[in-house]
Amino acid sequence: MLGLETEANVQSEVMRRSLALSWLASVLVAAPLIGQSEASVYLAHGDLTRELSALVDGSDIATMRSLGRSHEGREIWLVEIGRRSGPALETRPGLLV
Repeated sequence: MLGLETEANVQSEVMRRSLALSWLASVLVAAPLIGQSEASVYLAHGDLTRELSALVDGSDIATMRSLGRSHEGREIWLVEIGRRSGPALETRPGLLV
């Protein structure tokens, strides 16, 4: 078991990374682009997939998997952020962005 100081540092780092990934995901998905029309507010599916993959590939606490496909045949991505040690991810609080 980690010491309290180390455990607090790990939890703080996980929270910091989680918030950063959540913020970046929300910016990538829905932020308006300056000088662009409203039609280009959202990333194309392929661009979003590449951005999410890049985030997950550079992380030791994030994983990405497909939940299925939309009615148009596009993958619906789930990004999970959390250390694999400790309680099962399914039992921890979640955040939907």
